[in-house]
Amino acid sequence: MEESKKNSATKVFNRIIVALDGSDAAKKALRYAIPIAKKVELPLLSIYVIDLNIYAENIMSDQVSNQMRSILRNEGESVLNNAKKIGDDNGLVIQTRLLQGTPSEEIVNLSDKNDLIVMGSKGKSRLKKVLIGSVSENVLHHAECNVIIVR
Repeated sequence: MEESKKNSATKVFNRIIVALDGSDAAKKALRYAIPIAKKVELPLLSIYVIDLNIYAENIMSDQVSNQMRSILRNEGESVLNNAKKIGDDNGLVIQTRLLQGTPSEEIVNLSDKNDLIVMGSKGKSRLKKVLIGSVSENVLHHAECNVIIVR
Protein backbone atom coordinates (compact mmCIF):
# COMPACT_ATOMS: atom_id res chain seq x y z
CA MET A 1 0.00 0.00 0.00
CA GLU A 2 2.82 2.41 0.83
CA GLU A 3 4.34 1.80 -2.62
CA SER A 4 1.05 2.62 -4.37
CA LYS A 5 0.83 5.89 -2.43
CA LYS A 6 4.34 6.77 -3.52
CA ASN A 7 3.60 5.97 -7.16
CA SER A 8 0.42 8.03 -7.15
CA ALA A 9 2.29 10.95 -5.60
CA THR A 10 4.97 10.87 -8.29
CA LYS A 11 2.34 10.71 -11.05
CA VAL A 12 0.90 14.10 -10.13
CA PHE A 13 2.98 15.88 -12.79
CA ASN A 14 4.16 14.73 -16.24
CA ARG A 15 6.45 17.67 -16.89
CA ILE A 16 7.17 20.95 -15.16
CA ILE A 17 7.70 24.22 -17.01
CA VAL A 18 9.58 27.17 -15.60
CA ALA A 19 9.16 30.44 -17.47
CA LEU A 20 12.31 32.56 -17.58
CA ASP A 21 12.96 36.14 -18.65
CA GLY A 22 16.29 36.93 -17.00
CA SER A 23 14.72 38.70 -14.01
CA ASP A 24 15.58 37.97 -10.39
CA ALA A 25 12.04 36.65 -9.84
CA ALA A 26 12.46 34.19 -12.72
CA LYS A 27 15.77 32.98 -11.25
CA LYS A 28 13.98 32.37 -7.94
CA ALA A 29 11.28 30.45 -9.81
CA LEU A 30 13.94 28.21 -11.38
CA ARG A 31 15.54 27.54 -8.00
CA TYR A 32 12.06 26.75 -6.62
CA ALA A 33 11.20 24.36 -9.48
CA ILE A 34 14.41 22.30 -9.41
CA PRO A 35 13.77 20.48 -6.10
CA ILE A 36 10.17 19.82 -7.15
CA ALA A 37 11.32 18.23 -10.40
CA LYS A 38 13.94 16.17 -8.58
CA LYS A 39 11.48 15.04 -5.91
CA VAL A 40 8.88 13.78 -8.39
CA GLU A 41 11.56 12.65 -10.87
CA LEU A 42 10.20 14.60 -13.81
CA PRO A 43 11.80 16.63 -16.56
CA LEU A 44 12.00 20.37 -16.17
CA LEU A 45 11.47 22.48 -19.28
CA SER A 46 12.77 26.05 -19.10
CA ILE A 47 11.24 28.40 -21.62
CA TYR A 48 12.12 31.91 -22.72
CA VAL A 49 9.73 33.88 -24.92
CA ILE A 50 11.13 36.53 -27.23
CA ASP A 51 8.53 39.30 -27.20
CA LEU A 52 9.03 41.31 -30.37
CA ASN A 53 5.76 43.18 -29.83
CA ILE A 54 7.28 45.45 -27.21
CA TYR A 55 9.82 46.75 -29.72
CA ALA A 56 7.25 47.81 -32.35
CA GLU A 57 8.94 45.62 -34.94
CA ASN A 58 6.52 46.75 -37.65
CA ILE A 59 7.83 50.35 -37.59
CA MET A 60 11.53 49.42 -37.64
CA SER A 61 13.61 49.05 -40.77
CA ASP A 62 14.41 45.47 -41.76
CA GLN A 63 18.05 45.94 -40.73
CA VAL A 64 17.15 47.29 -37.28
CA SER A 65 14.47 44.63 -36.89
CA ASN A 66 16.95 41.85 -37.73
CA GLN A 67 19.51 43.31 -35.31
CA MET A 68 16.89 43.52 -32.54
CA ARG A 69 15.74 39.95 -33.22
CA SER A 70 19.37 38.78 -33.01
CA ILE A 71 19.98 40.64 -29.74
CA LEU A 72 16.81 39.22 -28.19
CA ARG A 73 17.62 35.69 -29.40
CA ASN A 74 21.12 35.94 -27.89
CA GLU A 75 19.66 37.16 -24.59
CA GLY A 76 17.18 34.27 -24.54
CA GLU A 77 19.84 31.71 -25.36
CA SER A 78 22.05 33.11 -22.60
CA VAL A 79 19.23 32.86 -20.02
CA LEU A 80 18.44 29.28 -21.09
CA ASN A 81 22.11 28.24 -21.06
CA ASN A 82 22.40 29.65 -17.54
CA ALA A 83 19.34 27.59 -16.53
CA LYS A 84 21.01 24.44 -17.90
CA LYS A 85 24.13 25.22 -15.87
CA ILE A 86 22.10 25.74 -12.69
CA GLY A 87 20.36 22.43 -13.38
CA ASP A 88 23.70 20.67 -13.90
CA ASP A 89 25.00 22.17 -10.65
CA ASN A 90 21.94 20.71 -8.90
CA GLY A 91 22.05 17.29 -10.56
CA LEU A 92 19.10 17.89 -12.90
CA VAL A 93 19.07 17.93 -16.69
CA ILE A 94 16.99 20.90 -17.79
CA GLN A 95 15.43 20.96 -21.23
CA THR A 96 15.11 24.38 -22.87
CA ARG A 97 12.92 25.96 -25.49
CA LEU A 98 13.22 29.41 -27.04
CA LEU A 99 9.85 30.71 -28.24
CA GLN A 100 8.71 33.87 -30.00
CA GLY A 101 5.41 35.66 -29.44
CA THR A 102 3.45 37.24 -26.64
CA PRO A 103 4.88 35.74 -23.41
CA SER A 104 1.60 35.09 -21.61
CA GLU A 105 0.00 33.55 -24.72
CA GLU A 106 2.97 31.27 -25.42
CA ILE A 107 3.09 30.08 -21.80
CA VAL A 108 -0.67 29.47 -21.70
CA ASN A 109 -0.44 27.56 -25.01
CA LEU A 110 1.92 25.09 -23.31
CA SER A 111 -0.34 24.64 -20.29
CA ASP A 112 -2.57 22.01 -21.87
CA LYS A 113 0.39 19.69 -22.47
CA ASN A 114 2.04 20.14 -19.08
CA ASP A 115 1.00 19.81 -15.48
CA LEU A 116 2.72 22.63 -13.67
CA ILE A 117 4.05 26.07 -14.57
CA VAL A 118 6.43 27.84 -12.19
CA MET A 119 7.19 31.49 -12.79
CA GLY A 120 8.29 34.65 -11.05
CA SER A 121 5.83 37.19 -9.75
CA LYS A 122 7.32 40.06 -11.74
CA GLY A 123 9.41 40.09 -14.88
CA LYS A 124 11.86 42.52 -16.39
CA SER A 125 9.26 44.98 -17.65
CA ARG A 126 9.68 48.51 -16.39
CA LEU A 127 5.90 48.74 -16.11
CA LYS A 128 5.19 47.49 -12.59
CA LYS A 129 1.86 46.33 -11.29
CA VAL A 130 1.09 46.56 -7.59
CA LEU A 131 1.16 42.90 -6.55
CA ILE A 132 1.83 40.67 -9.53
CA GLY A 133 3.23 41.12 -13.03
CA SER A 134 0.86 41.22 -15.99
CA VAL A 135 2.34 38.09 -17.63
CA SER A 136 2.10 36.13 -14.37
CA GLU A 137 -1.43 37.35 -13.78
CA ASN A 138 -2.55 36.43 -17.29
CA VAL A 139 -1.01 32.94 -17.05
CA LEU A 140 -2.51 32.41 -13.60
CA HIS A 141 -6.01 33.17 -14.90
CA HIS A 142 -5.84 31.37 -18.27
CA ALA A 143 -3.55 28.34 -17.87
CA GLU A 144 -5.13 24.90 -18.06
CA CYS A 145 -2.72 23.49 -15.48
CA ASN A 146 -1.53 24.40 -12.00
CA VAL A 147 0.59 27.53 -11.69
CA ILE A 148 3.00 28.45 -8.92
CA ILE A 149 3.97 32.13 -8.70
CA VAL A 150 7.25 32.61 -6.84
CA ARG A 151 7.99 35.91 -5.08
